[in-house]
Amino acid sequence: MTELLNGFLSGSAAWGVMLTLAAFALGTLINRATGKAIFNPLLLGSIFVIILLSVLNIPYADYKASASPVNYLLLPATISLAIPLYEKWDLLKENAAAIIAGISVGTLVSLGSALALALALGLTREQYATLLPKSVTTAISMDVAAELGGIAALTGAIVILTGIAGNLLGSHFALRKGAKFIRPMMLVVLVLLLGKLISDAVL
Repeated sequence: MTELLNGFLSGSAAWGVMLTLAAFALGTLINRATGKAIFNPLLLGSIFVIILLSVLNIPYADYKASASPVNYLLLPATISLAIPLYEKWDLLKENAAAIIAGISVGTLVSLGSALALALALGLTREQYATLLPKSVTTAISMDVAAELGGIAALTGAIVILTGIAGNLLGSHFALRKGAKFIRPMMLVVLVLLLGKLISDAVL
């Protein structure tokens, strides 16, 4: 039965796209029904695809080749996010200082946390490159990871999990604790980055 199914799928050029869309649609339904951020449609869709490929013993390479049109649409979809930003241009200019500060802090925390995990877990260069772009948009992070020599598919999963964790935990602590939460975090990140720079210079 599995061989027949694999033969059928290999003759269909669009089955990967259909499977991806169906898995995402199912994840969206579950997310709307539960109303929980942890049930992220992208995360659930990925889990559904993994389970199906594993049960039917379908090689990931075959699925990746068939679903490649979806990948081509990721970057245009990401770039299109600039349209609503442009429509709010006046609001962005009014809050430019806060936006720049938030981006700067977020960048430092992201790099610092990735460095801390790499040092604590003794990650290899490939694993570190996979983890480094964890706080970037999925489509861009996967390209960055591939350019740095990381595992792009794993980076995509890490980005999804980071987004969920940030949504559930980061906003909660930042809104509840404010500066009491952000300032110590910044100090930890700066110490880690300074320690890394010193160790690279000495060693």
